[in-house]
Amino acid sequence: MTEAAPLIARRTLAWVLLIGGGAFLGAMALLLFGTPSDEPETVAPSAFSRSAIGHMAFADTLRRLGVSVLVSRYGSLDKGRQGGLLIIAEPSQAPGQGFGALAMLPQVLLVLPKWQGRRDGAKPGWIASRAPVAAGALDRLLQAVAPGASLVRGTGTATFSAGGSFGGHVEFHEPQTIAGGGLRAIINGPQGMLVGERASGDGRLWILADPDLLSNQGIGQADNAAIAVALVEALRPAGAVVIDEVLHGFEQHPNLLRLAFALPFLIVTIAAAAAILLLLWAGTGRFGAPQASPPPLAAGKATLIGNAAGLLILGGATNPMPSRYLQMLAGSVGAALNGPVAASEAERLAWLDRVAAARHLTRRLQPLQGRAARLAGARRSDPRRALQLALAIHRWQQEMLHGADRDPGAG
Repeated sequence: MTEAAPLIARRTLAWVLLIGGGAFLGAMALLLFGTPSDEPETVAPSAFSRSAIGHMAFADTLRRLGVSVLVSRYGSLDKGRQGGLLIIAEPSQAPGQGFGALAMLPQVLLVLPKWQGRRDGAKPGWIASRAPVAAGALDRLLQAVAPGASLVRGTGTATFSAGGSFGGHVEFHEPQTIAGGGLRAIINGPQGMLVGERASGDGRLWILADPDLLSNQGIGQADNAAIAVALVEALRPAGAVVIDEVLHGFEQHPNLLRLAFALPFLIVTIAAAAAILLLLWAGTGRFGAPQASPPPLAAGKATLIGNAAGLLILGGATNPMPSRYLQMLAGSVGAALNGPVAASEAERLAWLDRVAAARHLTRRLQPLQGRAARLAGARRSDPRRALQLALAIHRWQQEMLHGADRDPGAG
């Protein structure tokens, strides 16, 4: 009877496993160390945008000045509650809690929208043209954060002093300002407020009416860059500047696997991997044949004596043992030395001590018998004292039978 042929040849199976393993390792390498392929490419107002209406130059300016900048694509409002400055620049959608939730945060800079652009097909990252955002959409946003406020749009180019502690001059094309709504002016313009503050308890919500103060095209005009940075520093007490990109439609949940291989979590990942490798090595590796398991109960006198001693200690019966041991050895030594047979125990002990004195031996039995009697009458079990006394009785026996020079316990 011939053996059936395998469904897949070993060589084919090896190639399949090799190619599959290589593809898996390559995918993991791209996932962990590759440049994210979903980096937003946009010409809309955003910190990712290099277009004229984008905010990338503003974010880079802050970084070059040593300000910690976090472009947030997940949980921006939660990050804003941690004490830094949250910037929501020209949002294209409302947050889940509504714009009214911004008033509950410590520090927020809300930048109103102004322009929308059309992508230039010939020049990636550029806009071919721009147009104002619909007035209705702007009014809905403004009423959500400052009820009663109104938007004022100008024409031409306007240049005016920022005033106060900001200094310098700002310059805008078709300026956009706000008025009313109970806002307190931070920077005033000819037709309204460029920056207004809404009272919100312990928090501070500033509204920047014209985004050209920090757009890629407008930040280079007059003193716009310096005043934009001064606004951030005036509103930010400490911590990072969080620039929200969730409300531009760029939400992205964190990659936990990539996070595990970034500092400081990389240290924990290496420690965990080392622990797993040590566990596998300890569980699979060995040298030579495995050791045989010991029998449940070892044979021999030593085991029997050890078990008996353990039972005596466990039962608290060690104290009477030296007295019985002394009686037994006194009888055996007396018989070996032809001592009196009909004598009482006291007479036998006295006779043995007289023999020891005649032989000039050092140990006497009667003192040992007294110690054994006191130990037997003690209420508390004392295994150590019982063992020491038993050893002394044993040495007395060796001395009586073999002499002081042959006593193995002497010296």
